[in-house]
Amino acid sequence: MEFTRRERDCIEDIAYAKSTTLTNLSNALKVRAPTAYSLVQRLVKKQVIKKDENNLITLTKFGRKCASDIMFKHRVFETLLAKNGVPLDAACKECRKIDFMLSDTVAMEIFSKLNAPSRCPHGKPIRASFG
Repeated sequence: MEFTRRERDCIEDIAYAKSTTLTNLSNALKVRAPTAYSLVQRLVKKQVIKKDENNLITLTKFGRKCASDIMFKHRVFETLLAKNGVPLDAACKECRKIDFMLSDTVAMEIFSKLNAPSRCPHGKPIRASFG
């Protein structure tokens, strides 16, 4: 599934929060409420997130897999950059720009070439949810 950068950030924020409101999401993403609402509507349509009767926003099962895939790609690419001399903070920042665009195939190829590391440079686990 393809995502925009803002959709990626929205998925990540909801994944870390577990659940959120439109107001909290708007604040976290530093966007106006109409922009957050539009993001939510697009991700609901893509079946990545859902809203309950109290308007609490959570990831669907599919959305949790999407979030996991994005984090895997982020951590793999971040590891590649860090192992090649890019300062850790810069590597993380650069990865956020493209992690959601990497294909599963390319991410797995990089993962394999790195000898399947179990942790990223920040010490967070690297687990493939595909491949």
